[in-house]
Amino acid sequence: MPGDGHPTRSRCTTSAHDLLRRSLTRYGLGGPIAPFAGITRIDLLGSWIPGLG
Repeated sequence: MPGDGHPTRSRCTTSAHDLLRRSLTRYGLGGPIAPFAGITRIDLLGSWIPGLG
């Protein structure tokens, strides 16, 4: 019961298929692809810092 000092747990009822479909609907192919492009950019920036690359 909320408010009685115990944390409440919400159950995840959304499947991976539903999440992918929602992402593709909202953002097109950029939704699933954009994070990979961001990680690649961070990796490239890290390779320019001496001692990290």
